Amino acid sequence: MGEPVALRSVTLGSVRGFADGNDVLARLEADGPRLRQTVEGLVDALPAPPTVAAFTSGSFCRPPASCRSFYFFPSGDGDVGAGAGGGAIAFKGLEPCAPDFCDLLADFRRAGPSPHDIAEHFVFEERKVPGCLTLEDALFEAERSSWYQTAHLAAYGEPAHTPVPLFVFRHAAETVTRTSEALRHHLSTPAFRVVERELERGLGVYVYYYPSLPIRVRDIDFLLQGVAFRERLLAIMRDVCDPDEVVDGWVRGFMHLLYCGFLPGSLASLRSGMCCQPQNACIDGGFVDLDSLTRFDELVDDTAVLAALQFSVDSLIDSVRSLIAGRFDPTRGEGPGVRIDLHHFREYVLAMLRAAVEREERPDLQLDARVSTYLEPPHQFGALIDRLTTYYSRPSAFEQPAREFRAAIPGLIRAARQAPRR
Repeated sequence: MGEPVALRSVTLGSVRGFADGNDVLARLEADGPRLRQTVEGLVDALPAPPTVAAFTSGSFCRPPASCRSFYFFPSGDGDVGAGAGGGAIAFKGLEPCAPDFCDLLADFRRAGPSPHDIAEHFVFEERKVPGCLTLEDALFEAERSSWYQTAHLAAYGEPAHTPVPLFVFRHAAETVTRTSEALRHHLSTPAFRVVERELERGLGVYVYYYPSLPIRVRDIDFLLQGVAFRERLLAIMRDVCDPDEVVDGWVRGFMHLLYCGFLPGSLASLRSGMCCQPQNACIDGGFVDLDSLTRFDELVDDTAVLAALQFSVDSLIDSVRSLIAGRFDPTRGEGPGVRIDLHHFREYVLAMLRAAVEREERPDLQLDARVSTYLEPPHQFGALIDRLTTYYSRPSAFEQPAREFRAAIPGLIRAARQAPRR
C-alpha cells in the first residue's frame, strides 16, 4: 500500500464519539474483538491508496466504480471479510494522496451524463469537487450516519446495516494546495470558481466501518452487463447472493429509516444520489453513503415529504430492478414506451413496503402519517382529489397585482416608443 499518509484529525462531538466508546461500536466490538485494535491503529496514520484505479492489494481493494472510496477488510486467513467481526473499514476522500490523482482528473474530461464533461458534471450537477471529499461533506455524512445509528440502536436494539462513523480527518494544507492546482488545470474557469470556494473550507477524509465489504448493485451490474435475463439470474443466485434475502434486507432497512424519523433522501439529492440507489445499495441488504438522509421535520410541507417518498421509493425500485434484471434492458431502449416489467417491479416493491409497515413496527415508534398516506392508494374520488391538492399549486398571491398591471402596459409601450433614440 505504500507509505501511510499522516493526516490531522478533526474532533467534532459525535463524529469522534464512535471511536471513543459509542454504544454502537461497543456492540460491534462484542462480535469482533479485533475491531477496536484495528480502529485504534487508524488514529495516527491512514493508508495511502496506491492508485485511483480499481485494485486489490492484500487486504485492500477498490471496485471499478468507486472513484472516491477504497476498503480494508481485516483478515487472518486470507478470506475477504474474515476477522474484525467480518466487516470492512472504508476510506473515503484519500484520492488526492494517490500518485495518479491527476490521471483521474484527466479521465473525468470525457463526456458525462449531462452536457458537461464528467468533471464539470460533478461540479454543476452534483455539487461535488471532482475526485475529492470536502471537509464539510465528510462531517455532514458522518453526522447523519451517527444520528441514524443511535436512533436505530434505541429503536431496534442493534446497529443498523449501514456505515458506523469512526473518524473524520482534515487534509493537510499542502495537500489542498496541490489538489487546487490540479483542479485549476483540468476545469474551466467558471467550474474552478465554484470548487475554489469549497477548497478554502478544507478537504476531508471519512472513515467508517461497514459489516461486510460493501459490494454495490452497480458493481454487479457492471460485472453482468449484457447477460440475458435467465443467465444473469442464475449467475446471481449461484455466485453473488440470494436476491430474495437482499431485497428483503433493503425493504427492512428502508422501513427502519422511516420509523426512525428519516427519509432515505429528498429532491435535494436528485442529482447527487441517495443511499438506496444502485450505486449505494449493497448486496448484503444494506445501504451506504447516508449523506442523503433527511429528517421529516427538515422539509417544509406535505408536498416536499411526498416528493421525497416518491423519489426514495423509485430509487429502491431501481435497485431491485438493477439486481434482478440489470439496469438497462438489452432487448429494447429506455424510451417512454410501454414497459410491463417496470409495472411488476413497482407493484412488487410497494407490496413489500406495505407488509413491512406492520412487521417493523415497535411499541415506542411512531410512523409519520404521510408514509401511510403515500403507500395506501386512494379508493374514492374525494380521497384522490385531497391528495392531488398537495401537488397542484395554489394560485400565486402575486397574480392579482400582475393582472392589474396589464392595464398600464399599453401606456408604458407608448412611452418607450416615444423616448428619444441615442
